[in-house]
Amino acid sequence: MLVNDRLRAAYAAYSKGDFATAKMQGEAVLRQQPASLPALQLMGVVFCQTGDFAQGADYLRRVLRIGGDTVDNRLNLAKALHALGQLDEAALLCDGPVAAASISARLACASSSFAAARRAACPPAAARHPGAEPGSE
Repeated sequence: MLVNDRLRAAYAAYSKGDFATAKMQGEAVLRQQPASLPALQLMGVVFCQTGDFAQGADYLRRVLRIGGDTVDNRLNLAKALHALGQLDEAALLCDGPVAAASISARLACASSSFAAARRAACPPAAARHPGAEPGSE
C-alpha cells in the first residue's frame, strides 16, 4: 500500500473511532516517512484520545520540532501535558510565539485554564499553612 493510501486509511479509521487501525496505519506511514507531519499529528491525537498522554505528547513535540508549530498542535500538546500534570510546560505553550490575533485569543483562553489548574495544584502559602503570614515563605 502506498504511503498516501495508508495515511488516508489512518484518517478514515480515526474518523470512525477505530483507533487501533488508525495507529497501525499511522505507524506504517512513519516507518516509511519518519517526518510525515500529518502522520505525526494524527498519532499524537490518537494516543491522547486513547489515554496515552505521554506517547501522544512525544508525537506532538516532534510535530512542533519539525515545523508544525500551529495553534492546534500547541493546544493538543498543552492538553496532553495538562493531563500529565505538567502544568508549567503546558502554560508555556499557550504563551509561545504562534502569532495572529485569533491564535492569541484561543491561546489566552487555554492559558487561563492552565493557570487556574496550576493555582489549584499549588495554592498560596496561607492556604497550605493556615495561620501563616502572607509572604512569610
